[in-house]
Amino acid sequence: GMTAALAFAQLWQRRDQNRLPSVGLVQMATLGALVLSIAAYGRSSGGPGQLFYDRYLDDVVPAAAFATLMTLTAVSSPRGQWLMANPLARWLGDVSYGIFLWHFPLILLFGQTLGWVEGNGDASFARMTALVLPASALLGAISRRYIELPAIDWARRRQEPRP
Repeated sequence: GMTAALAFAQLWQRRDQNRLPSVGLVQMATLGALVLSIAAYGRSSGGPGQLFYDRYLDDVVPAAAFATLMTLTAVSSPRGQWLMANPLARWLGDVSYGIFLWHFPLILLFGQTLGWVEGNGDASFARMTALVLPASALLGAISRRYIELPAIDWARRRQEPRP
């Protein structure tokens, strides 16, 4: 993340010098690098002869490729940013932390507590997705409105200089 921030700052400083390559080409190349890195670097964990830190290194290449994609998107033209900047993507970004927090309890609720989804096949996965995705998005939006935003406002008020 910090490497991407540094790259973004350096690219942003050069934006007036027309040194940025064609955004569409860069994004496609980055996406291709991401897909190839996942295919080439992804391997099953825990096999014989693996080093202790291999499980941590498995995420480095895809994370670096994704950070590159995000950095290049941030410095691209408005057309190149549309996928990440449209209203739905922005809303999902706003509620994503709540979605992250709510999705696993909902999986437990629908799968183990209520027993609405049983099994491990594709149909079970589709049913679980159909239940968890909208419910976690709704709860994420509610928790953003009633918990996150008031907490952010409270923290800002606490940081303001007092007369």
